[in-house]
Amino acid sequence: MNKNLRKSSKEDYMRETRQINQPEQMKQIEKMEQAAKTSTTVLTEALTSYIDNHLQDNLSLNEIEKTFHYSKYYLNRIFLREKGETIYKYIQRNRLNKAAKELVLTKRPIIEIAFEAGYDSQQSFTQAFHQIFLDSPYVYRKRNTARMAQTKIYAYYFCLKLLQQNIAGKEKRV
Repeated sequence: MNKNLRKSSKEDYMRETRQINQPEQMKQIEKMEQAAKTSTTVLTEALTSYIDNHLQDNLSLNEIEKTFHYSKYYLNRIFLREKGETIYKYIQRNRLNKAAKELVLTKRPIIEIAFEAGYDSQQSFTQAFHQIFLDSPYVYRKRNTARMAQTKIYAYYFCLKLLQQNIAGKEKRV
């Protein structure tokens, strides 16, 4: 009987102390969670900044791990939680976005742009490019170059209209 009394009184004591300390503990837990979120956000921002500044380099998780002195698994987990994609996917997406700009703004061969983006062959570049942009690099270049030319024509036409209105307005004043 004494053992049962001991257990119940111990359990009662634990319940009472939990109820008394719960608001304080919740505040402490919230502070710790906030500090953890802040530190992971700072780490993620540092990671994205580092990656953006070194896109042209041969980036790998091992290289990033050495630079930041954290486990690559931890870095990837934190990055995924904060950004919604893995470090590898972030690097790939940014390199392909840069390559897409190069395709439209320059007339450089696709293979050169592929090598610059970190791909070993035009085939692997084309496959990765197609996954993101749903077009081959060649078709993407063709479509967007035509769009840019059309946009330039519209911009030129718009500027011409503004100049004509401006000149007509000045003539009325004189």
